[in-house]
Amino acid sequence: MPKYYGYKVYGYYLYFTSHCIVEAMHAHAGDREIVGIRDFIKLHYQDMYLRWSEFSDQGFYRG
Repeated sequence: MPKYYGYKVYGYYLYFTSHCIVEAMHAHAGDREIVGIRDFIKLHYQDMYLRWSEFSDQGFYRG
């Protein structure tokens, strides 16, 4: 699964599934430190969107 960043956020990599063709952009992570992860995503949403959109020109990933 592609990672948004090469480093961990509160102990977790943030990644997306590259095989689903019907899901909108979202992030996968563990369930601990969820507040910190949520805050990180809020601060870095634009960068994450740009990384995710590298895999799609139609708003969702086509594998």
